[in-house]
This record gives sequence, structure tokens and C-alpha cells, in this order.
Amino acid sequence: MLVLVCVVPAALSVLWLVVSEFNLGQDRLAHDARERTRAVVNAIDREFATVQAAMGGLATSTNISTGNLALFQAQASQVLKDLQDQEVLFSNIVLSDAAGQQLVNTRTEFGTVLPRHGNEALVQKIVSTGLPAVSDLFTGNVSGVKVVNVGIPIRSGGKVSYVLTAAISTKAIADVVTRHKFPESWIAVVIDSGGTIVARAPPN
Repeated sequence: MLVLVCVVPAALSVLWLVVSEFNLGQDRLAHDARERTRAVVNAIDREFATVQAAMGGLATSTNISTGNLALFQAQASQVLKDLQDQEVLFSNIVLSDAAGQQLVNTRTEFGTVLPRHGNEALVQKIVSTGLPAVSDLFTGNVSGVKVVNVGIPIRSGGKVSYVLTAAISTKAIADVVTRHKFPESWIAVVIDSGGTIVARAPPN
């Protein structure tokens, strides 16, 4: 059996390839496995990049700087719908303050009392570094669903005042893997930096 394991996030650049039960043609098999793994990683990377680009556009919204968060939620919901129509599969958008308190969550009606962000470590990492980041797998506080987050900083007055995150479901990542149609004798597994399985093809 051939088991492929690719790791996200870490820029989707760390791969482990575990190969057992080699027989004749093992070099060709190993080469094919590396190429297929690279293709899956690039596909997931493109998915994350598309989401991040959409978030970058939202981050420039004047509705944030003016505090008109009701209009921002409507704007974010439309972006979410447009990308879902294009089969860019992510499930919700959250705007949090620098302390990790959710201000907007597209899963809820505006004005709903919201909890703190489900991955405060990600929020604090983005605030402290001022850089975009991808989370490990975690469970959303509102959705109760296991997701991976893509997050970007929003600056105001020279500092990070808000963090914008988008949730990508495990199903969306599994669908990316499945589209590559690995041979039936192979198993492709995507894990996060903590070693937790994010997606698997074929499913258990």
C-alpha cells in the first residue's frame, strides 16, 4: 500500500512520503507519487490563495473603518456567496477585534451576541506578526464544525486592529484531494502541523 501524507499549513511545503510494499518499477512509482502529491499540495495552496485574495479585498472595506459593521456583514456575505457559486468552498467569514472578540460572523444574523474567536491563538499570531496565517484544524465556536482558517490582518493607525478569517471545511479539502483520482490502492492524507488528520481520500 502507498500512503501519501501532505502537511498544511507551513506554506504547504512540507511533505512526507511513506512507501511500502515496493515491487518492480518502484522508482517510477515513487516518482509518480511525488508528482501526484505535489499536484494536490498546489491545488490546496491555490484554494487558500483564492480565499486570501477575496479576504484582502474585503479588508479594504470602508465599512470597517467607519464602524458600519451591518453593511460589512452584508458585503462579506455577498463575497462568500459569489465564491461559493464559483465552487471556491469555504463556509463563513469572521471579523474579530485584536483581542479575539468576534464582531461579525456570516453564519449569524447581524446583532447576534457572538463568542470569542474559536482559534484565539491564530488571531494573536496574526496580530503579533502582522502577517496572514493558516490555522491548524479546530472547532468553530459558532458552527461547531471542524475547519481550517485562513486569516489576514487589518491595520488601522499603524497597528493591527482587526483580524479577518475565513473557514475552509474539511470536506472542501477532501474534495480537492479526491478530484485527483488516486489509484484505489493509495491513501492520501492531509494533516496539520500538529499531526491531526484534516482530510483523507478515500474516506474511512
